[in-house]
Amino acid sequence: MLLVIFGAGASYDAIPVSKRQQFGKESRMPLANDLFAESPKQNSLLRDYNVVRIADVMRRRSVKNQNFDLEEELEKLQTTATSNMRLMRELFATRYYVKRLIYIYGANVDNDLHGVTNYVTLLHHLQALKRKCRISISLATFNYDMLLDNALGAVSDWKDEDRNWGNYSTGDGRDFDYYKLHGSIDWGFELSTEWKWERDPKTVIQQFNWVDVDSYEIKKYPPSMENSNVPALSLPFKGKATLTMPQFMQKRLESKLPEITSLLCVGWRGNDDHFIKLMGERAKDMTKVAVVTPNLESGELLIEKLKSVTNINSTKNLTTEFCDFVAGDELKDTLDFLTF
Repeated sequence: MLLVIFGAGASYDAIPVSKRQQFGKESRMPLANDLFAESPKQNSLLRDYNVVRIADVMRRRSVKNQNFDLEEELEKLQTTATSNMRLMRELFATRYYVKRLIYIYGANVDNDLHGVTNYVTLLHHLQALKRKCRISISLATFNYDMLLDNALGAVSDWKDEDRNWGNYSTGDGRDFDYYKLHGSIDWGFELSTEWKWERDPKTVIQQFNWVDVDSYEIKKYPPSMENSNVPALSLPFKGKATLTMPQFMQKRLESKLPEITSLLCVGWRGNDDHFIKLMGERAKDMTKVAVVTPNLESGELLIEKLKSVTNINSTKNLTTEFCDFVAGDELKDTLDFLTF
């Protein structure tokens, strides 16, 4: 089985080569370090969800530290917040802020491109590979956005239903098992009956210490919906130790990992040690990996991490962006490398 993993770099660089010049950084899906960047759009949302102070701290630290890493800094902030109720509440509110931010950026990108992203191009090639070689292909993403979801809807028979989980598995005209490892902007922890009357997320934020979200079931909702249900997202902390997905999806993922023989990573830095550990425990037959990232050192580090926990003995480090990868000959060569 071939597993394709997408990180933040894939959605950031989902713009086709032909459209790249039309999309500046401010128009693309934000990378982790840009979640609290200075912009009118983000400033407005920060005020709406009252997370201005966290944004101020992150911005000041990014100026002081040339090697600023937002995930690392948020982890420090979370550690110091245990005795500060106001800061804990703001960290909780960040879920709502991030969900809304990603929804707005993703909708803008998808609308401006009329749904034709680099994800669509890659999926067409993967579908052709699946039919030619008769292999199973699974997709996994660490991204919250729905650019990949929309691409899957464009190339296969997805059910257009807000609460349908069938889209995440093969069958009925769908070619891929699909896993969202850190949650999604159309997922939420459905709170218990006493919260149902309240449609305003700000009420839940103000009383967040009453809400143990992990004890609630993850349900699907329209991504534009604003209600009391808590966004099911793994906030970008350096020490993330768990996956955020429905139990049935995690069980299926764990059962499928032993079938992996090759791995394609697109725009993923490999900072998610909990998932790399899981692959080391279960993906014992994985022997090939190809990494697509514009940073040579980042690709080498990811390959070394994977080799340290698996039986990988054949690697390919492509120092290129997602848009160039799907537009050139490297895509076909890489898929041949992974399957033959």
